Amino acid sequence: MRACVRRRAMSTPVAIPDGYGPPLVVAGIAGGGTRVPARLLVELGFFIGEDLNEALDNLTCTLLLKRPRWYCRAATRQRRVNAAARPLVRSLTDASPPTAREWLTLVGAMLGTMPRGNDRLGRRRGRHWAPGAVRRLLASRGHDPAQRAGWGWKEPNTIVLLPELVNAFPGMRFLHVYRDPERIARAGKDTTRAMVINWSRQLGLRPPARRGEDLVEPTLRFCRLVSERTDRIGRERLGSRYHKLDVDRLVAEPEGEIDGLLAFLGVAVDAETRARLLAVPSADRLAGSLSGGASAARRRA
Repeated sequence: MRACVRRRAMSTPVAIPDGYGPPLVVAGIAGGGTRVPARLLVELGFFIGEDLNEALDNLTCTLLLKRPRWYCRAATRQRRVNAAARPLVRSLTDASPPTAREWLTLVGAMLGTMPRGNDRLGRRRGRHWAPGAVRRLLASRGHDPAQRAGWGWKEPNTIVLLPELVNAFPGMRFLHVYRDPERIARAGKDTTRAMVINWSRQLGLRPPARRGEDLVEPTLRFCRLVSERTDRIGRERLGSRYHKLDVDRLVAEPEGEIDGLLAFLGVAVDAETRARLLAVPSADRLAGSLSGGASAARRRA
C-alpha cells in the first residue's frame, strides 16, 4: 500500500465563540505520561472537557480526531480536521447546538467507530461507547470563560495532526509532552503500540505487523520521528506559543519544569497552589502511570 504523504493545506480557521481565547492543546506519544501535565492544568483551573477517561483524555476529541482513515489523504486532511474540530470546540466553549453539517460529522464518526472502537488492535469495540460519546457531547455544558484560566484538550493522538491544528487555530498554544523515545519504546505499553499502528502510514513509515513482529524498533522510529517533527513544527510555526515539557525531568526535578510551564501559560500561583502542583508528579509516579510497565489507565474507546 502506498504511504500517505502530508502536504500543507490551508483552510478557513475554525471559528471560536466570542469571549473565548484560542485553545491550549496538550499531546505527546501515548503512554508517555501525558496525564501528568493534564492534572497540572486541572489544578490551575483550565477547562479540558467533561467527557474524560482515567488518563484525562478528552473523549470527544478521541471520537472525532483519533480517526486515521479520515486523515489519510493529504488533499482532504485539513478540511476533515476542521470539520471534526468544530463540534469539539462547541462542546468545550459555549455548548451551542451542532449545525447540520456538524451533525453529519458526528454521525460519521459514530458509525465509523461502532464496529471496532478507536483501537485498531480490535480489542475494544465501540457499539455502545460511540453513541454514548455523541450523547455526552450533546449534553455538554461548556464553560464560562470568566471562571476559568483557559480551555483546551488533552489527547495524545492529536500530536500527529499538529500542522492541521495550527491552520485550524492560528492562535493556539501547544504543550508538547516529551519523554525519551527509547524509554517509551521499551516500555511496550498497549496505548503506544496502538498509536504506532494507527498513524505510521500517515507519517511515511511502514506500520508494524500486528502480530509476530518485535515492536521495539518500529516504535522507536515512530517516537523519534514524531518527537523531532513536533519540536520542529512547534518552534517554526508557533514560536513562544509552543512549549516542550520533559516528563522525566518533571518527575526528577519538578520545580524547574513546573516553573517553565507556569511561565509558558502566563499564570502566577500562590504557595499553596504551587505545593499542590509539585505533588502531582510524585503522586502519578507512585500510582504507576509513569513506570515502564503496562498502562494503568484503560481507555474507554
